Order: sequence, then structure tokens, then C-alpha cells
Amino acid sequence: MVESASLIRLEAVNGVAVVGFTTTHIYDLATVDDLERQFRRLLDGQPDLAAGRMVIDFTGVEFMVTRVINTLLVVLKRVRSAGGEVVLCGMGTNVDRVIRLMRLDRVFATFPARQQALDSLRAGRA
Repeated sequence: MVESASLIRLEAVNGVAVVGFTTTHIYDLATVDDLERQFRRLLDGQPDLAAGRMVIDFTGVEFMVTRVINTLLVVLKRVRSAGGEVVLCGMGTNVDRVIRLMRLDRVFATFPARQQALDSLRAGRA
């Protein structure tokens, strides 16, 4: 199997893991499969990450297929089962539409900007 370029990047901000995307479009099954593998590898490689607080930042992502929802739910389940929390932020119009259409705004706390998401996690409001 050929390994694809990383679709996600991890940054630590005051004890909160911020996961961003290196692509603007998540639109085909191969990309979604790669994304799932990369999230799994990230959580497997850093077990303390799963037990912590995580922001998934969609800033710059212009389009994603609904299949990405499954990946987000797998990450959420894994992190919450370890006692952590995941919030979403930075969603543009198209990504926000998918999140709301799939009613994920009832499952995840969502924020327009990264700083608001970080503040919410630090304050324990998410």
C-alpha cells in the first residue's frame, strides 16, 4: 500500500490538542480512508491524547463528503471513552452545512473560531 501525505497536523496549545487539516477538500473515499487511518494512528501513538481535550479545526477546509462524519464519531467515541472531550471549530459554509445536516451540532460543541473552542475546553464548558 502506498502511504499518502499527511492530511492532518497536530499542534499542542496550552495542554489542548488541536488537529487541523492540510487539505482543502475531503471528497473521495480514498482520502476519507487515509484520514481515518491517520486519526487512528495519531490516537494509537499518543494514548494520553485520547484522554485529553481536542479541537478539530476545519479552518481552510472548503468541502467534505458526509462519510467524514463516521471518522469524527469514531474519534469522539474513543476520546470520550478515555475521559476526554472533542470540539469542532473553523467550519466554512459547506462544512457547517454537512455538520448541521447530519445533526452533529447536537453531538459536538461547535465554535466559529479556534480561540473560542480552546477557551470553552479550558473553562470546561464543552
